[in-house]
Amino acid sequence: MNEKDGRSAKLRAGFEALVAQAGDDARTLAALSVTALKAGQADRGYQLARRARELAPDNAEIASLTHRPFTGLVPDWHFSIVRDDTRNQAYEAALKRAVGPGTRVLDIGTGTGILSMMAARAGAAHVTACDMNPAVADAAVDVIARNGLSDRIRVISKRSDALDVDADMGGQADVLVSEIVSNDMLGEHALAAMADAVPRLVKPQGRVIPAAGQVRIAAAWWGGLERRRMGETSGFDLSPFNRLDRTPVHLKAGDADLVLRGPA
Repeated sequence: MNEKDGRSAKLRAGFEALVAQAGDDARTLAALSVTALKAGQADRGYQLARRARELAPDNAEIASLTHRPFTGLVPDWHFSIVRDDTRNQAYEAALKRAVGPGTRVLDIGTGTGILSMMAARAGAAHVTACDMNPAVADAAVDVIARNGLSDRIRVISKRSDALDVDADMGGQADVLVSEIVSNDMLGEHALAAMADAVPRLVKPQGRVIPAAGQVRIAAAWWGGLERRRMGETSGFDLSPFNRLDRTPVHLKAGDADLVLRGPA
């Protein structure tokens, strides 16, 4: 162990000693969750925030203190992607074609659990849903329970490449479905995940949804650029400052100012 690793190990040990001393003190655990988040230990911060909330479920101060550690792991796109009806309909149609009685399904990057629930609704006998984000996995468990599907869907908070095909899944899946396809298709390490999962976690004749992808581009105009750029302000020309603007500009899907100017 080098000096840096040794120092990090001592810091972690010291931090865990503080956690042990906190016991069931919700306010101290909440403060430690913030410390963990600031130290780059987001998963540990979430665990401590969750414990603090469990100890004081109706305490508004604890809820406020733990807000960032509790939600900081969750990207904003989780709240927009599931409102894409065209996407949802395409996934459900594919699952209905692939799933039958007795089908075992693996859902990688389950998010809200919507694809797992679609698979169960299509008749899957068992669905293993995994998500590496513990906050997301916990929320998916509650969503699935609320929809009465906990008996057929098991949520595991792991990366797919950490799944044990027997212990976690009870055997290889007949169908693999995933929503780790980002706007640029490969941003969520989809290729690496599939390279591991398809030969290891799916039966040789198993189905993969989506089976393939295609990147399409088009010329576009974004009206927000004019508002973003600096020009004359208070009688001064500030335009040279524009060279410090970060490019490319990343827009959210559905931005009202984005207009396609050519075919995809």
